[in-house]
Amino acid sequence: MSRKLLAALAATTVTVPLLLAGPSALAAAPTSQAVDSRPSVRTVSDPRGDVWFGTENGDKRRVAHRRIGDLTSFRVAHQRNGVHLRLTMARMKKPAFLASGTVMLKGPNGKRYVAAAFTSVLNDTPRGDHGLWGPGDRKVRCPGMTHRLDYRKGVITMFVPRSCLGSPRWVRARAATYWSGAEKAYIDIAPGRSASENGPWLPRAWRQAS
Repeated sequence: MSRKLLAALAATTVTVPLLLAGPSALAAAPTSQAVDSRPSVRTVSDPRGDVWFGTENGDKRRVAHRRIGDLTSFRVAHQRNGVHLRLTMARMKKPAFLASGTVMLKGPNGKRYVAAAFTSVLNDTPRGDHGLWGPGDRKVRCPGMTHRLDYRKGVITMFVPRSCLGSPRWVRARAATYWSGAEKAYIDIAPGRSASENGPWLPRAWRQAS
């Protein structure tokens, strides 16, 4: 994630994960359904205990005991009208400053998009919102985008209309969670155990045929 995008989001009290580049070996890409040659749904289970802690000065370490924001599964369903995203965590909790579930998406044309649902705390009042950013960290106007934060179940869901993504035939995705406060952040990325945004992508999720 570029510094330009992070700065733009921070200026609006909203941010996406500060994806700390780390030396950890990347996990192998997940296996997918073998029956359908062009599946519209992709789901991956993410290892527990792979949350990373980081500070603004670049310090980072894995925090195996942390459950808040620890991704356990990630699901992409590419339907005819849009892409449904579901991030499930071991536990969710309202943040001291900001928390987000973020999904990076790309299609056949190679353009990358970032969809984020988040809770920010302004004047001691939690506020939920969402946004979509495209190539060049450009904010994409997407009136049909929706989100839901379910703290009891530990689930973040988002819906992004295909038209906001350039109506791709297929999408690939990877997800991240981000909890921040007091100049520090906790990060988990799926699939894999790395704290780097350059990890593996899910296999293609094709637009649903009918």
